[in-house]
Amino acid sequence: MEDDDDHRRISLQVVVNSLYCHEEPLLVSTPPPPPPHDDVLPPPQPPPAPPEIDIVAGGGDQVEQQGQQLAVAAAEEAVRYMVARQGCYAPSRGYLHHLLMPAGGGVAGARSRGVQYIIYVVNKLGLAASTAFNAVNYMDRFLSINCHLRWDEAWMVELVSVACLSVACKLDEVNIPSLHHLQMEEVLEHSFRSGTVRDMELTLLKALQWRLACVTPYSFLHLIMPPSSPASGPCTRLLLRSLEEPSLLLRFDPSTIAASAIRCLQLGRLHHHHQQQQQDYSSGGHVSSRLLKLLMTRPSAEYCPPTVRRRMMMTMMSASR
Repeated sequence: MEDDDDHRRISLQVVVNSLYCHEEPLLVSTPPPPPPHDDVLPPPQPPPAPPEIDIVAGGGDQVEQQGQQLAVAAAEEAVRYMVARQGCYAPSRGYLHHLLMPAGGGVAGARSRGVQYIIYVVNKLGLAASTAFNAVNYMDRFLSINCHLRWDEAWMVELVSVACLSVACKLDEVNIPSLHHLQMEEVLEHSFRSGTVRDMELTLLKALQWRLACVTPYSFLHLIMPPSSPASGPCTRLLLRSLEEPSLLLRFDPSTIAASAIRCLQLGRLHHHHQQQQQDYSSGGHVSSRLLKLLMTRPSAEYCPPTVRRRMMMTMMSASR
């Protein structure tokens, strides 16, 4: 009996042992990498660092010169782009002729009142000059589309003017003034509700086909002449005065108007109070002179016609009184 029991235990042990699989033990952690061999390539080395520029030896001047060249190239490309696009934001054909007609349906008077309102509010609230130029551009384009209407009613002109200025503020200003602040009693006879102005804004946007990023004379001035230039302020004021003269603003391209204004300030040495500004501008940036020369030599456009130059000089002298 004992021999049979021993035989059963041995047989059971053999069966149990046969159930185990001979596998490698499970590794809980990642095994260490194998030791390197002589035939394994070394890891790639990082590229050598560029040689340091010796600022003392003139490297700083070289970097500054390269930066100026890049700035000039970018600004020249921007000028060419704006020159190509400026015609897309011009009023409809025949608008200037309609303004100069004795019986033009009150369009000339409407434009004059609208421009005076826009410039007054921009100066009163300290808004950006670009806001004034864009607002006048919107108004001219809208009036040119609706020349067939009678603009004798003051409320029509005022509503369009407020809407144009409100849209321009939303495009250019960081702190957008409220409609209450835009409707100043000194220059407006009527006050409009917010809903009425918003409806007019929508009508304006549809008429302009939502093309608001227009190219104006100030667009070229802002690019050619940096705001830190001593001549930037006088030139901006000169262009603002030109907004009130449709025969000057609407007859020539914005690039021609801007170049003519800058040229008139350069010739302002004839007036003693502009002499210092002329000297500062002449010694001013290389970028400005290059860009101004680009406008002077651009094809299919006459640079600074004598008519524009004379009108600009008259405007400049009247502004200095």
